[in-house]
Amino acid sequence: MRTRLIIYFLIAFPISLPAQQNKLVKAIIPDHGTLQFAGGIGFFAGGVGYDSKNKRIQTDILYGYVPEKLGGVTIHCVTGKFTWIAVSSRLKKNIKADWLSTGLLINYVFGKQYFFLSPDKYPLKYYGVPTAAHVGIFAGGGLRYKKTGLYYELGTTDRDLASYVGNIKAIPFFDIVNIGVGAKYFF
Repeated sequence: MRTRLIIYFLIAFPISLPAQQNKLVKAIIPDHGTLQFAGGIGFFAGGVGYDSKNKRIQTDILYGYVPEKLGGVTIHCVTGKFTWIAVSSRLKKNIKADWLSTGLLINYVFGKQYFFLSPDKYPLKYYGVPTAAHVGIFAGGGLRYKKTGLYYELGTTDRDLASYVGNIKAIPFFDIVNIGVGAKYFF
């Protein structure tokens, strides 16, 4: 009886919400799901995101994972991405090309070996940047057919740029560039 009552309220409550609250519920439901391979946010990453009304801006929240075999240690991270689709065109009725997209990401890595602020055991400014949080920039493009999209990104992070600027002769430029490819499904 108790289970039936809970199910009844879960079904009936959203139907009985006033129109303004229904808009809030619709705003909370994501517009797309994302799976990404590499790109500085984990070996694999997955999450959900939202599109702006004009479909030119996307925001995503992704969980990333790197297995111990590939990273030396198991790595878990969360990434917030902000993507602006600068140049796009409709090729056919159901096919859209995003010729140029660019964006910003903020990545946080979990684990006791990573830190946001330098631990007391290290002298002040021993590490120039935090090891747990990074800001990155990227550019890329994509193709969308009906509700499914594929995309690619080339990017770098604040830490990689800082290392490169301080060691231009020692670090090749393409060592600071990461490549990511992914798929999106639009709900």
